[in-house]
Amino acid sequence: MRILIGLCLFLAAALPATAVKRALLIGANEYASPEIPDLKGCVNDVTMTREMLVSRLGFTPANITTLVDGQATAAGIKAAVQEWLIAGSSPGDTVWFHFSGHGSQAQDLNGDEEDGKDELICPSSMNPGDLATVITDDELESLFAQIPAQDVTIVLDACHSGTGTRDLNLGQPRFAQFERAGASSARATKAPSPGSGRSPTPAAQPQAAPSSPSESGIAPGGKLQVLIAGCRAEQTSADARVSDSLYAGVLTYNLVRNLSSGPRDLTYRQLVERTARDIEAAHYIQVPQVEGAADRAITAAPPAAPSTAPSAEPLSGALVFITAVDGRLATLSGGENLRLVPGSILAVFGPEETAFRGAGIAQLRVQRVGPASARGVLLDTARVVPGCRAREILRAQDPDWLCLLVECSDPAVAAAVERNLTACPYVRLATAGGRYDQRLRVTPVPNGLSVTLVFDGTPGTPVVAAGAAELVQALEPQLEQAYTLKALAALDNPCPAFEVEVWANRAGAGTAAAALLDSLPDQKLVQARVGDLLRFNFRVERDCYLTLINVGTSGRITVLFPNQYQPDGLVRPGRVYRTGTPGQMPFQIRAKGPVGRELVKVVATLAPLDLASLRLGQAAGAGTRSISQGSSFVAQLSRDLSGLDAPGLPLRDLAVEAASRGELLLPTEGWATDYLIVETRE
Repeated sequence: MRILIGLCLFLAAALPATAVKRALLIGANEYASPEIPDLKGCVNDVTMTREMLVSRLGFTPANITTLVDGQATAAGIKAAVQEWLIAGSSPGDTVWFHFSGHGSQAQDLNGDEEDGKDELICPSSMNPGDLATVITDDELESLFAQIPAQDVTIVLDACHSGTGTRDLNLGQPRFAQFERAGASSARATKAPSPGSGRSPTPAAQPQAAPSSPSESGIAPGGKLQVLIAGCRAEQTSADARVSDSLYAGVLTYNLVRNLSSGPRDLTYRQLVERTARDIEAAHYIQVPQVEGAADRAITAAPPAAPSTAPSAEPLSGALVFITAVDGRLATLSGGENLRLVPGSILAVFGPEETAFRGAGIAQLRVQRVGPASARGVLLDTARVVPGCRAREILRAQDPDWLCLLVECSDPAVAAAVERNLTACPYVRLATAGGRYDQRLRVTPVPNGLSVTLVFDGTPGTPVVAAGAAELVQALEPQLEQAYTLKALAALDNPCPAFEVEVWANRAGAGTAAAALLDSLPDQKLVQARVGDLLRFNFRVERDCYLTLINVGTSGRITVLFPNQYQPDGLVRPGRVYRTGTPGQMPFQIRAKGPVGRELVKVVATLAPLDLASLRLGQAAGAGTRSISQGSSFVAQLSRDLSGLDAPGLPLRDLAVEAASRGELLLPTEGWATDYLIVETRE
C-alpha cells in the first residue's frame, strides 16, 4: 500500500492551543453487489475505535465522523476525506483515519509498485469490474498528501484474505477482473513487520520504513504519519468471532484492546508488536504491519470526559466513562473492546479525579456487555453523574476448567470416554458447535482404545488402554498439563495499578557470546529456530514480587524466577532482570524444540505469591521448578491475591459477597501480568 510516510520528532508543546483532534472512521459490513460477501465485524470496529479515541486519546465525539455500510461508498469516503480531513484540519491538528472492510488488488499501470499490483480498499458500493467504484492506493496517497495536519494515523483493517475473512475472492485464482487488469483479495501493504520499539532494529530485521525513501517509494514530506495495516500482502486477515458474542476485525479488536489498556508512553511500534503477539496467541495467521514514524509515542493525551470535565493522568489499564445514569443503572463507554465481563466490580471516580486509586465514590457491578458499551448496577448512587470515570477493581472469572471436544467415529466409544472424562474436576465437555480448548481423538485399536490430545493444534503422545476408564486415567497427566497451561495463558489483569513488562532477545544457533544479545532487537513475538540463543528480560514499575514462568513447546511448565539464586522473588524498579545474569538467573536458554509455540509469562504482585498453593513440584535443575497443577488454579490465586487489598478498598467484602453467590472475583489491585510468545521452527 503506497501511503505518504514521514519521520520527525514530535513535540506536543509545539502544537498551538487551538489544535483539534479529528477522526474519520469507516466500516463496511453490507455490500451492494450480490457477488461480494457481507462481513460481520466492520461496524463493530468503528464503534470500538470511536470509544477508544474518546476515552483514551482525548478525541471529542463531535470531532469524529463515521461512515458505515450504505454511507461508506467510494464517493462518500472521498468526500469525507476532502471535507473533514483536508478542508477541515490545520497543520497543528491530529488526524486518525480508519477503514474496516474488504480489500483487493489491481494491476499496477504506472510502474510504481514492485509487486506489479496496486492495493485497493473496497467501499460498500463496489461493483466488480468497475474500477471507479473502489479506491486505489494511488488515490489514497493523493488524498492523504493533501491533509494539512502533520500528525496523521492511518489504520487499514483490510487485506489479502481467505475464507471466513475480509476476502474479496470472486472465484479468480489471482485477480477479480476490473476494467484494467484485475484485482485479487488483498487488504495489506508492503510495510515490514513490526519490531519492539525499545531498541533500534538492525537492517537484517524487519522494521518500520526509513525516513526517505520509504519502502512505499513515497517522499516523506515531513509528516508524523503512521500506517498500521492488518497483515502482510500475501497473508489473510480475519473478520472473526473474537468472543462468544462479538464479531470484529482481529487487527482492530486487538489494537483497541492494547491501546486502551497499555502504558501511557506506548509507541506505535510497541502497540503493533503487542497486537501481533495477541493475534499470534489466538492462532490467527496474520502479522500486522507498521510503517512511518513508529518509534514515537502514540498521539496521546490524558482522556477528556465527554462533558466539559477536565482531563486527568490515567493509570495503566483502561478507564471507562459513565455516559448515562438512570436511577441505579449506569451506561459505560467501554465494553468487550476493554475486556469488560459481566459480574466484574468497577470503582467509580468523580469527574475531577486525577489519581483513580482506592474504592472511589461508589462501586458498580457490570451486568451486560456489548462491543463498545456496557450496562451496570450502581451499588452506591451517591454523586455518580455522567462524566464520572470507572476502573475495574474486581474481575469476574469463568470457572477454570479445560473444555474438551471428543472426536471418535464410534458414538458408543465416544460416549464412554465422555462419561469418564466428567470424573476429572477440571474437565468439561464441549457442546455441539460450541467452543473448546483442546480436542481428543479416540480411535479403536486391536488392544482397546488409542487417544491423542491435540494440544495447541499439535497432536501429543498417543495413549493406549484397554477401555475408556483406563484410557482417561492414563491420559490424566496430559490433561492436567493442558489445564494448567490454559489457566496460565488466561491469567490476565486488564487494569493493573502498575506496569510489568517482559521481552526477549534472540541470536542465531551459532552464537556463543551472550553479550551479542545486547545489540539485538527486543521482541514480544519471537520467530526462532531450534538451537537459537534466547534471553528473557523483565522490568517493573515499582517494588514487587515477580514470578517468571516458561511453558516450553513440549508443554513443560517451568518457573525461572524466583529460583535458588533469588528465592524471595523481590524485584526493584529501575533495573532490567535478564536470564544469563549471575546472581539472578545464571542459565542460558536455547530453543530446543520440539517445534511449536512457547509462552513466557510474568506475574508481579505486591506481596509474595504463595507458590505452594499452586502446587509447585521439586527442583528441576538450574534453580528452576516445575509446576504440577490438579485443582482450581484461579480459585487458589484469587485467595492469594485477596490479601493484597489496598487501604480503604473493600475488596474482601465484595469478594466474599460474590463467593456466597457462587461467583469468583479476582482483584485487579496489587498485581500485573505480561507475556511474550516464541515460535520455534526447524
